[in-house]
Amino acid sequence: AIFHEGKIRHLASLKFAGTHVTSDLVQGLGVTQADAERLKERHGVAYQPLVDAAEMINLPSTPSQGARQASRELLAHIIHQRVDEIFQLAQRELERAGYGGGRLPAGVVLTGGTAHLPGMVELARDVFAVPVRAGTPEQGISGLVDSVQAPRYAVPVGLVLYAARRLAHDGAPGGVLVRSGGVEKLFGPLKRWLQDFF
Repeated sequence: AIFHEGKIRHLASLKFAGTHVTSDLVQGLGVTQADAERLKERHGVAYQPLVDAAEMINLPSTPSQGARQASRELLAHIIHQRVDEIFQLAQRELERAGYGGGRLPAGVVLTGGTAHLPGMVELARDVFAVPVRAGTPEQGISGLVDSVQAPRYAVPVGLVLYAARRLAHDGAPGGVLVRSGGVEKLFGPLKRWLQDFF
């Protein structure tokens, strides 16, 4: 999404995301999807220059292979290549929408489950040539547990906050909405899911 002067100016969806990074690790390292996700979470780096070439990581054994190792640099290389491709696609979309060439003075905000990986911001700065940061839900939201204050939750929490503020702004004071059950009716399922999950 491109925001300019407080309004959404352009929306697009790319065909690649963090799940494709995991799939690339499955192919490149010969591990299961679950193991690839764990390796990405524990050892993943999106910007290859941040990794020591001599550092090794243990790969999970498989029925056909025993214990084995791979360089962390290989893991970073696989991640770097896919994330760079995703960022290049996003850059082309910015240009197509008329916002390329540094026309985003406030910069780029990364969200999603892979946005927290070390090196994401550095690689994005190289590609977009504007300020970049990982987005997180607003600080100080009462009732949110710490684990929800991560880039992977920035969009869903932001949408909930936006909807709640719109409801409050469109005429009904917050207290009336809460007493009438409007907020509970609207956000109750999300609240229950978060409570069950966390």
